[in-house]
Amino acid sequence: MTAPVHTACIIDDDITFIFVTNHLVESNQLSEEIITYKNGREAIDELKTLQENEERFPEVIFLDINMPVLDGWGFLDEIKTILPQSVRIYLTSSSIDERDLDRSKSYDEVCEYLVKPVDIETLTRIFNEA
Repeated sequence: MTAPVHTACIIDDDITFIFVTNHLVESNQLSEEIITYKNGREAIDELKTLQENEERFPEVIFLDINMPVLDGWGFLDEIKTILPQSVRIYLTSSSIDERDLDRSKSYDEVCEYLVKPVDIETLTRIFNEA
């Protein structure tokens, strides 16, 4: 069986979320490759390098809002210039603050706001829509 997505990306400083999500994606063969970054700055720098080298960009990005160095909002503001239209970004957060949800809707790049933890049914739906 071929995975529905070639490359997925998790940008999060929460090692537990990364571990669990990575495990669910791998064990259910939802993506052939998963790349992870611990903050938005690290992700921006690496994704710019991928673009410059014309390498495959992740089709799905799970982006945490609250991270050190560069948070999810800053990442979204900076990534606009290099983001291929086919990339689907899902904000992930433990925040249920209505202001965060409303703010997420102001970004065309964001497909959905997901409250952690993200279950396998949600992951399966996301990867099959990509």
